[in-house]
Amino acid sequence: LDPIRVTDLTSLDVVNQLMVGLTRIDGQSRVVPGLAARWEVGEGGRLWRFWLNPKAQWHDGQPVTASHVRDGLRRALTPANGSEYAFFLFDIANAKPFYDGKLKSFDSVGIQVESPTRLSIRLSRPIAFFDSLMAFPVAYPARMDLIQRY
Repeated sequence: LDPIRVTDLTSLDVVNQLMVGLTRIDGQSRVVPGLAARWEVGEGGRLWRFWLNPKAQWHDGQPVTASHVRDGLRRALTPANGSEYAFFLFDIANAKPFYDGKLKSFDSVGIQVESPTRLSIRLSRPIAFFDSLMAFPVAYPARMDLIQRY
């Protein structure tokens, strides 16, 4: 049930019942807020800024932060973690070179934590459906403290 590793429909259904991304897809196939209360698109579709719902929290009551979202994206883009859907994220600036090992530092990837509840993602090209990609489990947040512990 690791969101960066699920590939079959049954597991995807279960993960989608347990977790949520920045956005989600509703029953009418519309992109609606998930963890993000709102988002804006700028720079001709190349900069996406997400404001997290300040009430969003993990099962243990810890707040979900922009750093958790960044950590989840980093996990997906780290080849050793085995995410078959990492390519969904390759339009994030420098994501593919990082995945390919051409960039060693994740800080070069276009994901910036601006505050505990604000995250910006810079794309290498405009992607009109990027908000729907953020609803897919490969883009879900991660609690690195729990992953490292267990």
